[in-house]
Amino acid sequence: MSKFQKYKRKSSEEKKKEIRDLTKEATEKMKNVSTDPKEVKDYLDFMSKFHKYSAKNQTLLNAQYDGANAVGSAKRWKDDHGLYIRKGQKALKVFAPTKYDLYNVEGKKLTFSQLNKSQQAQAKSGGLNDKKSQVTGFKLVPVFDVTQTTAKPEDYPKFYPNRPQQYNYNGKYLDNLKEAMLTTTKKENIAVKDKETIHNAARGYYNPEKQVIAMSDNSTDTEFVHTLSHELAHHKLHRNETEMSTGLKEVEAEMTAYVVSKHFGIDTEKQSMEYMNGWSRDMKDTESIEASLERIQKTSHSIIEGVTSELESGMKQSLEKKKTLNRMNEREL
Repeated sequence: MSKFQKYKRKSSEEKKKEIRDLTKEATEKMKNVSTDPKEVKDYLDFMSKFHKYSAKNQTLLNAQYDGANAVGSAKRWKDDHGLYIRKGQKALKVFAPTKYDLYNVEGKKLTFSQLNKSQQAQAKSGGLNDKKSQVTGFKLVPVFDVTQTTAKPEDYPKFYPNRPQQYNYNGKYLDNLKEAMLTTTKKENIAVKDKETIHNAARGYYNPEKQVIAMSDNSTDTEFVHTLSHELAHHKLHRNETEMSTGLKEVEAEMTAYVVSKHFGIDTEKQSMEYMNGWSRDMKDTESIEASLERIQKTSHSIIEGVTSELESGMKQSLEKKKTLNRMNEREL
């Protein structure tokens, strides 16, 4: 096995430049996302796997490493999985929160490294504690994709955040997924009216005043999951929203539904692309793009986590029931 790579310590200016460059790259990527439907699809496909990362970190990862599946620090790969980084692999960078001290000296707020030698000596001895405050900032940290480690290709799937191979896509599984979606929605204190006769082409709708989601009586199971994700996204994103345009609300809800559906292996590209094509009409600048991506990321993550929890709970109950039945059968024998 190869050993950890040693990285040359960068100067403060080098790190600042790297952050500026990567932030600029992320911003340009978001601009592309706002105008190119294919970029939107690629970005949301990536988000469906990395739903626990912030929108900015997802963008950074997507820009740096096409086809990434699971990332972690070199230390985490070694400590948690006994894996090392393969020789010649280049680290990916993501933003991580970090706390540091600021000293209010002579009307200026300075970090420890910006203090002169005398002031640093005072700080070390506690003499500047009354002038010290702690703030949270962000720094770039190195991470690596599983494909950059010594893991064997046949072992890659077990590290993927999105592991559809755990569930078989037969009728039984879709029933389980549907029930998990329903339970997750009801835990948001939303009533779900199933098999409603809707007198238009819609597969469902959300009534924010009554806190009700109505689902069409002629949907397939996959349409049901996708539509319920869309309407639940409306509830989580827009129930108290009065300033946002209807078009942008629909875009955010559909993109969230696309991410959730994609995560669980349901491809809704055909239905979702029309919404994606309308993205740029309601998003005029980088700030609004980034804010919307952040909302989509947080909402899709929340739904994915809730549904996954319900699926795991159902699988556990099913297993316990099976064990109980087996014990009963053994007693009878």
